[in-house]
Amino acid sequence: RVYSYKLKSGAEEEIYRRMRRSVISMRSVGLVDLPDITYSNHYVTLPPKAQKMYDELVSNFDQEDGLTVNLESVSTSVGLHASDDDEIQISQSATLTGKLLQLASGAIYKDLYADDMKSKEYTTFHDEKFKALKDIVEAATSPILVFYQFKSDLDRMGDYIEFEHLKAKSKDFTDMIRRWNAGEIPVMAVYPGTAGHGLNLQDGGHTIVWLTPTWSNETYRQANKRLHRSGQKNPVSIIHIVAKNTKDEDVIEALDVKEDGQDSLMEAL
Repeated sequence: RVYSYKLKSGAEEEIYRRMRRSVISMRSVGLVDLPDITYSNHYVTLPPKAQKMYDELVSNFDQEDGLTVNLESVSTSVGLHASDDDEIQISQSATLTGKLLQLASGAIYKDLYADDMKSKEYTTFHDEKFKALKDIVEAATSPILVFYQFKSDLDRMGDYIEFEHLKAKSKDFTDMIRRWNAGEIPVMAVYPGTAGHGLNLQDGGHTIVWLTPTWSNETYRQANKRLHRSGQKNPVSIIHIVAKNTKDEDVIEALDVKEDGQDSLMEAL
């Protein structure tokens, strides 16, 4: 069963009215000298067989009965090869969305909810995003900060580019930040949750590449603020690598909508 939650007519204005009594809004505009920031999408197209598999997952999913996926079977039906023949039970649309985002990025995890550093079992179907990332890196004139979502992204990235990985709680965490800010690391990969708040990375570069987008506007905004903050001397460029005709496009659109909502709230306060 699918539910949709929407505000009642006039509810948004009433929420803002009640908040005004106890909330103060403070903006940095005119107080902090920040450089310009630009956003762009670098589109990639899934190979025909991968796109066909993606479309079959979407069309075969049933809201009532869900979907049972045998990775080897469904990939073979579209001419791809998967070594993993375990079945995945997809009973909710949210779970399906997660799997579609994984496929858009190039690999599907066997575990239902695998989206972080905990799971290692996945099957690869394409590398289109890494080819695009390689082109961006080769054309870059300054260090690049790459945000990723899946461990499979991190594993496969090394086949296309050289990079260093900023790991939370690692012994060289502080030293890597120092080296990045000194311009000694051409490409640094970071899980956005690691760089959510507090890290000052503005001295090391001014380009961010989102290999896989995040649904969380808070995570997205704070991660971008690692470079677009006081002390940054160059215009900041935010690049999203987006797979056409996939959930990637929905995530980017959702971030825009959430940003508009955030701006409306700040304006009201």
